[in-house]
Amino acid sequence: MYSKKVSDVIDALVRINKLSQSGVIFWNTLLLPILIAVFVTYILELNKNPEGSVSKLIWFLVVIVTFIHLFVVYLQYRGSSIDTLLKEYQEKDKKLNEVARDFEELKSFYEMDVECFSSQQKAIRFAVNSLSYAIGKLRNLELESEKATVDEINEMVHSLIWPLVVYRENLFGFKAGVLWNIALYGLNADNELEPIWRKCDERIKPRNRTWKPGFGVAGMSFLHKSIKYYEDIKENAVNDDNTISDLETYRSIIAIPVIPCEDESSSDDFNPSGVLVITSSSESQFQLDRDADFLQIYANLLAVFLEKIQTYFEHSNNVQNVGGGDDE
Repeated sequence: MYSKKVSDVIDALVRINKLSQSGVIFWNTLLLPILIAVFVTYILELNKNPEGSVSKLIWFLVVIVTFIHLFVVYLQYRGSSIDTLLKEYQEKDKKLNEVARDFEELKSFYEMDVECFSSQQKAIRFAVNSLSYAIGKLRNLELESEKATVDEINEMVHSLIWPLVVYRENLFGFKAGVLWNIALYGLNADNELEPIWRKCDERIKPRNRTWKPGFGVAGMSFLHKSIKYYEDIKENAVNDDNTISDLETYRSIIAIPVIPCEDESSSDDFNPSGVLVITSSSESQFQLDRDADFLQIYANLLAVFLEKIQTYFEHSNNVQNVGGGDDE
């Protein structure tokens, strides 16, 4: 790759060439005219004396000055051609420096992307392991005719979403001082979205508000069954209930619907089981080209778990109803 030493060598050559050209100018404009004037004066004075003759020392000095002048002429000729080459080298050096800076910038982006993709793989792997463990535990509870406790269900949900918290900095670029919030919303008995799991910055005081489908970012994602992303909530008034503190705390929001069945394998129109919401106090925190596919895959894993929970409780209730009828 292009080295800074090359640039330093070119700069040194430019300085040397400028110094040599300054010497040429000094010789041609000052020293040489003075020497010529002295020599001419000497010859004129010598002509006044009929018996006078030019000494060998003077001829020796003339020869020396002539050689010096020839050398200066050579420096002047070579200097002009070198100056042209150095200008071309400087232009190329400037372009190479720009390429080097662009390369370093792209390299930093590449390293960030590699770190992000690596964190995505780790988060997905841990989530899949947690999902596998949760499904296995529910299956074992069914086989043993035992009922899962609320704490056990909450622990399963926690283990599924916790990787997003652990890797949030590498996944979404959260920096120090930025307020973050990760929550999973589900429908309650009143058909409203309420947080069933939340983890956020310690400086945030959660209000745990509920949202009707179609209201707020979470409600719109639920209603339209699509990802909703707002780079700056201040520029998109999606909710009149937002306070000044909300606009600062939840400035950047992305919401992903948790849909049980997204393909065409079923003709039923499935409503989302919930909505995964991630917020930041920094504007433009998320990038759809980086985060959308990853978060949708994550939401699909959550959908599998929520669907399993639903079928588990339905099966448990059916078993209890059947058992109750036999006793009667």
